[in-house]
Amino acid sequence: MKASNGNPLKPYLAKLVEIRDLAPEIKFFRVELLNGGSEHFRDYQPGQFAFLSAFGVGEAPFGIASTPGRGCQLDFAVQRLGSVTTELHELGVGDLLGVRGPHGNWFPMDDFMGQDILPHKI
Repeated sequence: MKASNGNPLKPYLAKLVEIRDLAPEIKFFRVELLNGGSEHFRDYQPGQFAFLSAFGVGEAPFGIASTPGRGCQLDFAVQRLGSVTTELHELGVGDLLGVRGPHGNWFPMDDFMGQDILPHKI
């Protein structure tokens, strides 16, 4: 995993700055990272994910839906499925949540440029 500048287990505060309905039971969340989170997430890669925390309820993993290099903001698509996602769906713009990560591996796309990545013989 590409190392970030800090501990991926450390939670950061984030403020919800935009919420949109994407589909029934799926919402788009744009969060602004606070208390050092933007520095910590600056090197995340496509395919990595973060845990979002609904305070007092728990946390759940979500793929980061924004492109790297957007400064202090991250995007997520959250489908209402359980207690954590239900609580996240109840939040409004300006509310706080926890974010920790980035976690997971990614595909080093630059390494694959111009190469066949599918097997020729099975």
